[in-house]
Amino acid sequence: MEIASENKRRFKDSRVAEVVTCFFRFLFPERRGVMKGKLCALWVLISIVMFFGTPISRVEGAQSPWTDDQGQINRGFLDEYVPGELLVKFKEGASRAEVQGLHSALGAIETKRIEPLEVRRIKLPLGLSVEQAITLYQMDPNVEYAEPNYIVHLAAMPTDPDFSLLWGLHNTGQNVNGVTGTPDADIDAPEAWDITTGSSDVIIAVIDSGVALNHPDLAPNIWTNAGEIPGNVDDDDGNGYVDDIYGWDFYDDDGNPEDYNYYNGGHGTHVAGTIAALGNGGGRIAGVNWNAKIMALRFIGSSGEGLIGDAAEAIIYAVDNGATIINLSWGIYTYSPVLYDAVSYASTNNVLFVAAAGSETPPNDNDGATYSLLSQQFRSS
Repeated sequence: MEIASENKRRFKDSRVAEVVTCFFRFLFPERRGVMKGKLCALWVLISIVMFFGTPISRVEGAQSPWTDDQGQINRGFLDEYVPGELLVKFKEGASRAEVQGLHSALGAIETKRIEPLEVRRIKLPLGLSVEQAITLYQMDPNVEYAEPNYIVHLAAMPTDPDFSLLWGLHNTGQNVNGVTGTPDADIDAPEAWDITTGSSDVIIAVIDSGVALNHPDLAPNIWTNAGEIPGNVDDDDGNGYVDDIYGWDFYDDDGNPEDYNYYNGGHGTHVAGTIAALGNGGGRIAGVNWNAKIMALRFIGSSGEGLIGDAAEAIIYAVDNGATIINLSWGIYTYSPVLYDAVSYASTNNVLFVAAAGSETPPNDNDGATYSLLSQQFRSS
């Protein structure tokens, strides 16, 4: 027992000595190299965080939407996210050595990069929580922001099988589910169709649970990637995605963005049908735009949940591959700088965003969903 106690004491003393040595290297970096001094200082911070088990205050000037005025984590922002994972963006000018040095000091591994946002998906080591990692990354002057990989949820939607029930398109005062409608309280779809039924030049990216690609009302209007040769297992157009004929599945990371939940609700398929089901095609419904092309981008699984990192990648894909409109029928109540940057990228490239108003707390006629690049907020009301 005495030997064991002595060994523990020596180990503790050696750890203290190591931290003290690192601290002095940080104070006098010219003696051991600036990079080593910074990494040692970071080791001091990590040791403090891991010892006390709680996040520590950030340095003055480091901005984070997850910290309060005292630099402490605002836990209200951290409701649902992937454990052991972060999304991190470094400032322009950060060197590769500085980036890798920070990852190494934390024991973190970069698993993916979201181009062109320069956002990196990071796998954290066991024992380092998401909250602790956010604090440590935000304290580094080379980091622009660090956030959890949030989980988002589909917006609730009805499933209307026939056009006569689609009162939002054409309201004649018909009875739907026991409720009599108000005549002409709709988008005047038939009046618009007298002018135009839409154009195949309009490409609408449905970023959702996937699309039933062979659905008779949708198959003629599914976007196809003209630069890709089906089935040759090659990235023919050089966009970084192999055999992305109809879009991409960011949930399973393959070229088949099928709506696997179609027979149990099919959220993405329903959304796509409302947008662009073929009109006068012999099916049961007509979409708003009879001829628009649907780019199927799946990032949500059968559980109705997806990740912000995958959603951002899907947005970038849509913009880079010619989408003119992007539809998001899902919601998140937390500000996400990664999603903000992705939306900004689309806006810069003149891509229109359409987002769900949300149906959790009706009525919401006067306060719908917003993702204002000014207010920096994406919410469902």
